[in-house]
Amino acid sequence: MAITILELLSENAEGAVVRLRHAQSSLIARVAEDAHAVRSLIGKETVVELGYERVTAWQVFSSFDDERSAVIGLEASSCAARITGRVHQVLELEDGGSLIDIYLQTGAEFLSVHSEELGGHVPAIDSGLAVEVEGLCFYPTRA
Repeated sequence: MAITILELLSENAEGAVVRLRHAQSSLIARVAEDAHAVRSLIGKETVVELGYERVTAWQVFSSFDDERSAVIGLEASSCAARITGRVHQVLELEDGGSLIDIYLQTGAEFLSVHSEELGGHVPAIDSGLAVEVEGLCFYPTRA
């Protein structure tokens, strides 16, 4: 997945909070880098991995068009977002839960969610899944 950092908003020990663009969406998220490194990335397309702190809501779509996949900011001043994609794979875990891989065509990116975060629900493969998350964070990859 790639993002373009548009503006450094604040910094703390865990990284920087930025305004960024992912595909056609502008949103606010953390970037796990120090402020100096973030400043050097402003305006440049940067390859990243995606993470979050917790799922706050979710919705399953029985019919899904991959062009609807997206990362959309929920509030102008927070690191909350709605991430929508297609359930690509479900891996049964020894703890009785499942790891659900969501494919986002825009980006292209995979995001994994534990079934516990969905109240134990396991969506069918090829269905659409939207998760609302708090603590959205991007991790720049090193070439």
